[in-house]
Amino acid sequence: LVALLSVCHAAVVQAQEPSRLYAGVGVLSSGYRGEHDGVSYGDSPLGIRVYGGYRLRERAAFELALDDLRGIGSGDIPGSGLRRLDISASYRAVVARGAFSLSLSELLPRRPALRVFGTAGVYGSREESHVRDSGIADEISATERDAGIVFGVGATFRVGRVNLRAEVESFDTSRGSRGEAGVSAEFRFGK
Repeated sequence: LVALLSVCHAAVVQAQEPSRLYAGVGVLSSGYRGEHDGVSYGDSPLGIRVYGGYRLRERAAFELALDDLRGIGSGDIPGSGLRRLDISASYRAVVARGAFSLSLSELLPRRPALRVFGTAGVYGSREESHVRDSGIADEISATERDAGIVFGVGATFRVGRVNLRAEVESFDTSRGSRGEAGVSAEFRFGK
């Protein structure tokens, strides 16, 4: 009877704990740089980020994210006078990272619902570019893959069951580093 009561008590306590799973969706902007045939171009497109995570402990979590940037463009790049290039691209990255956070309510007497965090992880990306060369009336498509490490910092502010999240990240790419900044809404599952 004591063992049965202990099991029932443990089940009730576990049911009252909040879920360790969370998911978020947001908007991001990237300082994107590309190159085609020796011609460099840049853009700051808006994209979306969808992510999910699992809290391993109160201050540590594992996250998996998908970044999707479309509408990256060079505009019309003048060439030698006889050629003009119009370059468009899309970029997707899958990011696996650890997130380490600290609640400011543990440090400050007014107990704000604010947490600061840092992230470190790895990513794999795929860029698809399309180049229209008006000088030779030709279109070229190319796909590039890249992988590397990513670091970030940010903060979340709790509003009910939703966390409002802002973060910046730096991706170590084969062309140098690339930055992203984003805001998102994060939802915790369960209680």
